Amino acid sequence: MRLLWTLALVPALAAAGTSPINVLNKVEPTRTQSIGGAGVAIGVDPTLVWINPAAAVHCDGASLTMEGQQGFFRETTGQALWATPLRGGVVFAGALYYDAGTAKIADSTGALRSYDLQQDFAGMIGYAAPISKTVSSGVTLQWLRSELFNRSSSSLNGDGGVQIAISRYLKVGFALQHVGTKLTYLNHDIDLPTTARVGVALGMRPAELLPFMGSKDTLVAVLDAVQPVVEKKAYWKTGIEYRWQRLIALRAGANGGGRVELSNYAAGFGLRFGRFRLDYGIRFGHAFSNPQTLSLTVALPSLGASAPAPAASLSPAAPGPSAPPQYGGPTLPVEPEELALPTEPEPTGTPETTQVAPPPVPPAPRSDEGGLIDDLNRQLDELIHKGSSGK
Repeated sequence: MRLLWTLALVPALAAAGTSPINVLNKVEPTRTQSIGGAGVAIGVDPTLVWINPAAAVHCDGASLTMEGQQGFFRETTGQALWATPLRGGVVFAGALYYDAGTAKIADSTGALRSYDLQQDFAGMIGYAAPISKTVSSGVTLQWLRSELFNRSSSSLNGDGGVQIAISRYLKVGFALQHVGTKLTYLNHDIDLPTTARVGVALGMRPAELLPFMGSKDTLVAVLDAVQPVVEKKAYWKTGIEYRWQRLIALRAGANGGGRVELSNYAAGFGLRFGRFRLDYGIRFGHAFSNPQTLSLTVALPSLGASAPAPAASLSPAAPGPSAPPQYGGPTLPVEPEELALPTEPEPTGTPETTQVAPPPVPPAPRSDEGGLIDDLNRQLDELIHKGSSGK
């Protein structure tokens, strides 16, 4: 019976010239799901490489993201993503899993048997690097294995994308997704969901317009135009994200256009606590369950990161007749040794010149030259990208 299902389904999809639902259709970052699926122009957030590989550029710290999603029909999708700076760019790798669940089908004897409807797995590796001060780029390579009613097929495909900073308030992004070999079931070729995306992102500080708003609050508005190559039906996605005190992000979005969607509205939030970032998104369906997505991002040590200095080097040198004050690092000054002396020296008949150590130099303020969209919307709210200027 499962063979009959496959024989009926696969030729129908091939004749219709459409793409079956697989893990490539399902993968989407929690953050972009919450803002209607848009975000191809948002950068400095490696969790967004699933829709634009260039989004990882200028990320100064390593991170690990784990995400789980429940779909419209109770199917489940999981993904993991690791990213770290390397040789002037950012390297990242991820994995995807999709399980459509099981179905009970009567066999020739009338007995009900349970079968796996569909199970997909995909692995991805990518690299993103700046082309110039205002242009970022990235590419990924993915391998997909799909099993439909125990009939398996595999595909090799890739993504590419760029982001261009027009000003400190405005960015545009372009991405081409899932370009590669077709899936083949029972000698029928099924196209991948190849998609072209173009988007714009506008960032601002509400306090610049409304003085009573928080000085650290930010607002980002996004709009994407999406063109599936196979379906030939363009549609749009849009949304907003308001971040309060760099701690809580509130998000909402919508989509529409020529393509019929099971959900047209979405909402969600993001929370920062310590070295963790929690993102949640929900889409509101018409007749089925409301898909919900939850992801957790954790800050990790970067590859090639210098080890912390020994404890001895972070303390002032032992007192001596001519020992000057020492400092353990460029950004962690130690108080002058005069303040650590228990007693003052005995006065002498001849006054001597006392050498006073210079006061500690405070760290330079972080530059905002990269723009409001990037510098104020960094992965983990500047915890794993502390000190980055977005250049």
